[in-house]
Amino acid sequence: MSSRPIFETLSSRSNHRVTRGALAIGSAVLVSLFVTFIPPVAGANSAPWQDSTLHVVGGPIVEGDAVLVLNVTPQHVLELSAVSPANGRVMWSHPYSPSQITIGAAFSPVAIGNVALDLAPAAALSNPVVQPEGIDVDTGKVLWKFKDPLDATDAPVVCADSAFFCFPAFASGNKTDLVAFSPQTGALVGAVAGPYRNVGTAVPGLPNNSTLWQTDATTETLMQTSSVEKPLWSHTVASLFGGDRYSANDGYDFIETNNLDIGSVGVQPVGKTESLSEFENVGIDASDGVVKWRAPGSIFCGGTLQFLLPLVNCRFTGVMSFSGRTANFGRATLALAGISTSTGKPTWSQPVKDVQSLSTGTGIAFSDTSHVVVQTPGGDWKLLDVQNGQLSSISPHSAFWCEEIPSYQVAAIQGESGSGQRTSEPVYVGCTKTGKVTQDVPSTTPVTVGVAVDNVFIWPTPDGLRGHHVN
Repeated sequence: MSSRPIFETLSSRSNHRVTRGALAIGSAVLVSLFVTFIPPVAGANSAPWQDSTLHVVGGPIVEGDAVLVLNVTPQHVLELSAVSPANGRVMWSHPYSPSQITIGAAFSPVAIGNVALDLAPAAALSNPVVQPEGIDVDTGKVLWKFKDPLDATDAPVVCADSAFFCFPAFASGNKTDLVAFSPQTGALVGAVAGPYRNVGTAVPGLPNNSTLWQTDATTETLMQTSSVEKPLWSHTVASLFGGDRYSANDGYDFIETNNLDIGSVGVQPVGKTESLSEFENVGIDASDGVVKWRAPGSIFCGGTLQFLLPLVNCRFTGVMSFSGRTANFGRATLALAGISTSTGKPTWSQPVKDVQSLSTGTGIAFSDTSHVVVQTPGGDWKLLDVQNGQLSSISPHSAFWCEEIPSYQVAAIQGESGSGQRTSEPVYVGCTKTGKVTQDVPSTTPVTVGVAVDNVFIWPTPDGLRGHHVN
């Protein structure tokens, strides 16, 4: 799961604590748990294709002989779908409930060993209860269905070194458990009390396997679980970041590398402004929860630069202001910087002018996982190598990738304000250096944009899923 972007408006990121358990199934109207199956075309080649009917909001990921996505139907039903990489045909689809997954957080499908996990609606779509199902990726057949309904509080991840499916769910009242299922049988193999939502960031194209969680404690607390899903440590957010003003309910973004949890959380707004100067990254020892270092800034600008693989720190000054659903960075400055994972110290720094775009994820042009277009303080557009901070000139007719982070509509959960609008994972288009959308397809195939299967590069666009032949 991704928290992108951390700099959402308050009304759109709704990361507030849920204060009720599952709704009673007996009082709900059951929905039809339909599945469609369309066989792939025999002898299909790797010619370019595009499915404009597929409104992709999560993924793609590759599993077996299929590409898995989460998509939304015209009737605003979320689905788990398998697509043939050769020709873009939808092989099968199952309804998928967002349950009570954090509204401002995007999420992807998860699969292990040719089995995909579906959070099948157990009742009306306005009810958050689900019955987890294991789906055969090749055929779309339901291999198993967990008999008891659950109210999920966050998106599924792969856990225990990719041995199990895991997600947190309400246990009783406001208490939650992290539950683990066997992908082969659907058997419940364990539970850890406390995890409420995952605060880690997945590598794009791969299932999330982060083991860092926010808990159900009244005082905001982070918990680390081990590879065998045992609690390792738990500390309050205030103790980790050095003050009560820091809150994961105002955004979060962590990566796990070299046995460190590196990341940041939001700063609580004062009125309609949020202090960007107070943003802080921490490097937490994943084994014991000891903070090894602190550094000003926010990794990947809170999520908008997660198409890059080298760790990039965004060092802000000033404040962000809110006007309705719009965040304004007119009173802020920004320098992008490299950051040492072992010490938190900067390895290079580059002041930039395009603060609004970089902070909201709008019109950011990039060529691959280590090169992003920036506007220098003097107004020149340059290509920044985020491995070393070097700037280079841009050829006049260069084609770049640009991400868009749209929202989508689903059936609202009864009693949960704003739950009918959710944040999609990014979709990508060709663009110029200034972020103007073009019909050109860049020659690069970044793993953070899409997936490659048998010389076909597949990526989500605002107009559906697209496949393009590559050599």
